[in-house]
Amino acid sequence: MLEHLSFPFDAEYTSETGPFTSRTIQVKVISLGGPDDEPMIDDMYGIICKARHKRRVVTLPLGELEIRKGKPNRHLIRDYSYWFWNYR
Repeated sequence: MLEHLSFPFDAEYTSETGPFTSRTIQVKVISLGGPDDEPMIDDMYGIICKARHKRRVVTLPLGELEIRKGKPNRHLIRDYSYWFWNYR
C-alpha cells in the first residue's frame, strides 16, 4: 500500500472531546514511517501516520482519517480502514 500512496495529502481527523461532542481537525499527512522509514504499527489502532496540524507534527491512526471525495488516496485509505476495523 505504501508504494501507491502520494505524500503529502490532506485529510480530516475527528476525535471525541466529550460524551456527545467531537472535534474535526484538518491535517496534512506527511509519512507512515517511523525514524527508520518503516511503518509504525499499533496493536489497537493499526498503522500510525505522521501529520502536520498547524505548526505541530502529530501521530494519528491511519484508519481513522477521512479523505475528501475525488482525492487520489481516498480509495486506498478507505479500503485499509474498512479492512482494519472489520477483518483484522
